[in-house]
Parts: sequence; structure tokens; C-alpha cells
Amino acid sequence: MPLWFLPSSSRKGNNKELESDSHPLLDQPTDRSLSIDERPPEEPEKKHDTASNHPVTWLSLPNKTQLFILLVVRFSEVAYRSSTRTYRFHQLRWFDPVVPDHTLTTQAGIVHGSSTAVQIFSGILVGRLADTPWIGRKPMLLCGLFGYVISSVGLAFSKSFLAVVVFQVVGAVMDGVPALARTTIAETMGEKKHMSCALVLLSLSANMGGTLGPFMGGVLADPVHNYPSLFGKDSILGGVDGIQWMSRWPYALPNLVTAGMCTLIAVMVVLCLDEVCPLCPKAIALSLFRRPKSHQYQPVGESPPIDRVEDGPIEDSRRPQSPQPQKSAGFRILLERNVLLTLSSRFLFSFHDVTYTSLLALFLPTPRASPFVHHGAYFGGGMGLPTADTGLAMSISGAILIPLSLALYPTASARLGILRSYRIFLSLALIVYIVTPFLVFVPDQALPVWLALGAAMTLLGISRTFTCPASGIILNYCISDPSARATVNGLGQSVTSAAKTIGPVIGSWGLGMGLKSNLVGVPWWGLGMAVLTQWIVLYHLKDVD
Repeated sequence: MPLWFLPSSSRKGNNKELESDSHPLLDQPTDRSLSIDERPPEEPEKKHDTASNHPVTWLSLPNKTQLFILLVVRFSEVAYRSSTRTYRFHQLRWFDPVVPDHTLTTQAGIVHGSSTAVQIFSGILVGRLADTPWIGRKPMLLCGLFGYVISSVGLAFSKSFLAVVVFQVVGAVMDGVPALARTTIAETMGEKKHMSCALVLLSLSANMGGTLGPFMGGVLADPVHNYPSLFGKDSILGGVDGIQWMSRWPYALPNLVTAGMCTLIAVMVVLCLDEVCPLCPKAIALSLFRRPKSHQYQPVGESPPIDRVEDGPIEDSRRPQSPQPQKSAGFRILLERNVLLTLSSRFLFSFHDVTYTSLLALFLPTPRASPFVHHGAYFGGGMGLPTADTGLAMSISGAILIPLSLALYPTASARLGILRSYRIFLSLALIVYIVTPFLVFVPDQALPVWLALGAAMTLLGISRTFTCPASGIILNYCISDPSARATVNGLGQSVTSAAKTIGPVIGSWGLGMGLKSNLVGVPWWGLGMAVLTQWIVLYHLKDVD
């Protein structure tokens, strides 16, 4: 097994054990208590000084196994949500083919807003439960994952607009995965320099989910119609009659794949993820799910007295942490100026970022205006893309973001600073929001359409490379009391959910009105005003660097 998979404490203990075994007589001074008291303070200081001057790399991050599990959990959450957006417009039309386009866009906004409206209240509730001494982080992560499974199975076999709304709500009742993932990573990494890199990876995993989710949804939706030679009548897999359940529920396959993925990840969390909450000594996960850490490494030295002395300070150093649940800052910390500004910035960022994605999922499949009439700002229609092309187009920005996050972000953010890079690259999102409605002027031919979409999505991917991780990093560093970290992250998720609720509903309504009145650009330019407002908030925010 690679050495970096072992906990740092185990590696440290192993080195000490080898040293004591090499010279058992020379390492036992006359005054044992004095030597033990004098020796440890010097070594950690030297190691700390050396480590602090060492540049942080992706491979130098601690607890990589725990970090990997949290990244996979975050990936599943975003993939679960983003995959349904690709085919939602077509699924709602399948429910009732006679409904006009502007009504379908409004229904899609309601479906999206129903789950995020529940998260406004569930986010802060899950955060407080995760800070409760007898619950902890791990059980609440599992609640979110099992909620995704139930929701995905229900959406797979839904046949009405109301059923889709109900199962969207079911998946959001106890969903605190984004906030808990940030909180657990902060507690797992420890040092600020490690936490920044880990949160970048968390944002990267979310964008990978946002890339593969729409692609998976677009490819797997309505397989009988899209791949008749594989699943239809007289096909390779369907036989003479075709695959009947795929014909009866054309949008079941992507949801069932998502449910299976979330189930496997939940099993991984149960078996491999440790409960790291320092304030939860009696957490459920410690007694039910976790392998006791005391049995993961057992010294085999021949000096029992030294082992007992070494074990003593470890226990003593942990005991003072047990009263920490009593000194939790509670809701008092939420009234600090920097916290309020951070939450305001997060609301505005989530508002325009999520609303743009929601509008794009409706704008791309909306048929082109016929005839196309324009006078200044008066123009309408959509791009008229099929389901598979819609999913591919929405995946471009995420595909660009992945290599940029690994190659460009560490160097650029270190040179510019987290907050400054946030402000600079937010301007690219403003440009994308302004030019997106003008895509309807692109000729309805494959090459010009994909060139225009590729250019817009590339700018958006570059912008999100810096703005998405910066938003999460600033939220973690805005608090002055780490004992309320899960609460603040939970409130951050509630604020984000409020923006996700209000934004798509307003945006889809605005797009529907724009399609009716031939003013399709108005909702997009409204998002540009939200970006300008966020700039004002960011310039009053305390720099985390």
C-alpha cells in the first residue's frame, strides 16, 4: 500500500518506533521524564518551519484517501442535479405535447426551484445537526446520498409534472452535501495552504460533475428514439419488440444510472470515510460505521514504558477538545460584517451563475424564431438544438475548466491573490451573459453554431476556473470561530439555495416573456446587472490572503 494512504500520525509513530529500536540502550537516559519533556518540543518546531517554507503541490496534500471520497461525493451531487436539466424541457413536452414553449420554460423553472426552495431551510438544519455532538458529518452525508437515490428512482418513472416536482423535493429534504463536503475537507486538511488546494479540487470535482452530468443525461435520455438500432424494434439489444420499459419511460435510463452511482458512493462512505468532527466525540458514525483508529496502527516496540508515555500526551492533547461543543459561537457569528458581505456575494454569484445554466438549458433546445424578425433589442427565438447537442454544448465549459484548474489556477491565484483573481475573472462572465442572446443571429449551420457556442463556453469556463473555488475558499475563511464552521457552511448552502430558487424561476419566467414579446435578451442582460452588483460587494470584502 502506498505510504501516503496511511494517516500522518501512523507514519510519524512508525519512524519514532524504528529510532527507538535501533539503539534501545542509548535512547534511555537517566532522567526519563526530563528527556521526554525536552525532546518533543524541538522536533515539531523544526518540522513545522520546514513544512511551512515548502511549496504546496497536489501530491503533498494530506489524507488523500479521505479527500478522494469527499471529491467523489461532491461529484455525484452535481452530476445528479445537472443530468436532469439537459432533457427536462423535452421530458415536460413528453408529458403534454400541446403545451406551448413559454409554458414549458416556466414549468422547468418551477421544477428547479422546488428543490432549491426546500434547501433554503434544510441547509442550515443539516449544518446544525452536523455540529451536534451525537450526530456528526458522516451520517448527514449519507442522508443526502440516499435522498438522491430515492429521488432518481422516482424521477425515472414519473409521468406528470407534479410527480417530477415531488421527487425533486424528496431529493432536497436532507441534502447538505455541498456544505458538509467543504466543512469536512477544512477539518481534514488542517493548514490553510492545504485547505486552499483541497477546495480547488472540490470545485474541480463539482465542475466535472457539471460536465459529465449533462453529457450523460443527453446521451442516455430517450434511448429508443435516439438509438433505434440498439434499443428499438428489431434491434441488437431490443429484439423484435424493442426494450419495452425504455419505450414506456423514455427518461428512466439516465436517472437509474444516477441512482446506481449514488448507491455505490454511499457504500464507499460507510466503509471508508472517517468521522473527523472534533466536536463530536459521541457521534453516531464513531460507534456504527468507523473502524477505530486506535487499531489501525499498533507499535511493536520493546519499550512498554516509553509507549505508555508517548500514548499519554496524545490522550491529554485530545481531552481539552471535548468541551468545545459548549463554546460554540452559535448564530452570533453570523452577524459579523465580513460574514454578511461574504454571504451576500455568495448569493449574487449563485444567482447569476445558476440562472445562466438554467436559462441555457432552455434557450438551446427552444426552436428558432420563424420568421426571424429583429429591430435593435427586439429579437427572439432559441437555438433549436436536439437533446444530445444541448448536453454536449453545456459540457464544454466544464471540460475546459478541468485542465485550467490543474495547470493555471495554482500559479495565477498565488500571484494575483484569491480575492483579486475573483474580481478580475468575474468580468468574463459578464461578457458571456451579454453576448449569449445574440447567438440567435448565428446561421443555422453546424460549423458556425459550434464555433460561436465554443467561444462563449470557453470564456465561461475560464471565468469559473477562478470564481467557483474562490467563492468556497472565501466562505470558509470568513468565520472567526471554527467551532461554527458547519453552521456557516450550512447557511452558505441555504443562501445558495435561495439564489437557485429565485434565479431560475425569475429567469425562466423572463425567458418565456421574452419569447412571447420578441425580447429574448432581457433576462440575460439582467444577469449582467447581478454581476455588477457583486463587484461592489467584493470590493468591500476583507481579503482572505
